[in-house]
Amino acid sequence: MVPPRRTQGQTPSTLGSAFFVKNRDQVRQKLPEHSCAVIFSAPWHLHQPQISPTALGDYAQDPNFYYLTGIESPKCVLILFSESHKYGEKEVNELLFYPDKPDFLARFAGETTGFEAFSNRESIGKWAVFCRDFLTEKAFDKIWMIPRDYSGVREPGFLSSDDMLMAFYSSISPGYPLGAKNLTAYRLIREGEKKGPGEVAAQISAMLNYYPQLRADPLLQRAALLNEDSELTSLLEKLDEIKVDVIALKLFLEEMRRVKDAEELKIQERVVGLVSQSFKTALGDLKAGRSEYEIAATLAWGVEKKGARLALPPVVAAGKNSGHAAAQTGKTALVAGSPVVLDLAAQADHYCMRVTRTVPEGYDWKGSAGKEFETLLKAHRAVMAACEPDASVSSVLGHFDQIISTKTFPKMMRVRWINAIGLGLNDLSWPPEPGEGTDFLKENMTLVVESALYGDDYGLVLRDVVQVKPGGGRVLTGSIPYGLAELKAFAAN
Repeated sequence: MVPPRRTQGQTPSTLGSAFFVKNRDQVRQKLPEHSCAVIFSAPWHLHQPQISPTALGDYAQDPNFYYLTGIESPKCVLILFSESHKYGEKEVNELLFYPDKPDFLARFAGETTGFEAFSNRESIGKWAVFCRDFLTEKAFDKIWMIPRDYSGVREPGFLSSDDMLMAFYSSISPGYPLGAKNLTAYRLIREGEKKGPGEVAAQISAMLNYYPQLRADPLLQRAALLNEDSELTSLLEKLDEIKVDVIALKLFLEEMRRVKDAEELKIQERVVGLVSQSFKTALGDLKAGRSEYEIAATLAWGVEKKGARLALPPVVAAGKNSGHAAAQTGKTALVAGSPVVLDLAAQADHYCMRVTRTVPEGYDWKGSAGKEFETLLKAHRAVMAACEPDASVSSVLGHFDQIISTKTFPKMMRVRWINAIGLGLNDLSWPPEPGEGTDFLKENMTLVVESALYGDDYGLVLRDVVQVKPGGGRVLTGSIPYGLAELKAFAAN
């Protein structure tokens, strides 16, 4: 069951303009003095299945861009300034270049006046002038940027990052770190004082051959030709002059988006209610002989008839199919007493929620599966209860390991996992590796907590959405029951 195709227009949202204005103000306050931030919208061809509905070809906005603007259109650029600047005849602290769709300006701006916006009819010329003249004239000390790879193609009415790139290279910054690979190359150059220019040149040349996109960086081109110590010294000085930072803004925005305010929590709770109702309907269909496809269709319809959307295709996996960590819905028929995994991710107002339950057909476990499930549920609840502010991810997951170990279930694969929810399910690069000192939970983060056991004959999987609260996690999806008695009452109500 496929939801209707969404075009580039705005979809309804309960989030008002004040929400997006507040987010931009927070970024502006974080910016260094005399600096600016540049954020590109996602291009049309970029498909992000982790945050977009299941309809093929549906446009998915970059979550960071949407979080700051509320705009769901490609071909846009947002520039935020740490201080107000005179642009033309107006004092502004932000600029927006956008397509000819003025319907979203009210959501973007609200009552604010310190902005200037240019539609695509005029923005191509304005954009080129901004990149060539304004950025150069202001001589910003730092430029925070989230770049976009447009493959060097300028479509009609398209705002290309190449214009800004040329401005950076010509007069603003001697180098341009496009991403992590550039930063790795810069680190190798900085280590050159110990290695010598010849070894640095060899390492950078190898990187340029392996990653052709790095050849656009003039500093790396120079590094590949190093011969003398004086050349290396000059290059190190140039590295210190780089003004463009493509890491800081992304990290700060992701940190902001992990913690939810009251408006966002209300949306998430509403989506939980939709998921709960859909599960209730599907549980009534769990009968021997029904196929996985039929149950999945019930889950999907339960979400869509309430006006929400599928964030991922629903998964129903019965019997041996449930033993696959990446199971897909198929034609397998339900067998009496066999475990059935139901996985549903729904989206409303751009926020996704996901829940997974494992239920025996007929609400009666067969063999050892029932005892194994109770042990898994105990570990799962221990992890959710440990989701408190300032707890580390590794310590929270340690509660799972204390209850379920390789000795407890030697023939089953154990999975325990926590991921913060941004707008979508997997649009945040978090948590980092334990031990880095940055994997600590904060109050009002919302997390997907997963606990699972996978074996040759069946799998047992639980997923819940948990709000981090003092005294223990608040399980937003806790209204969907786990145990047999709860399930029978839930389905019968």
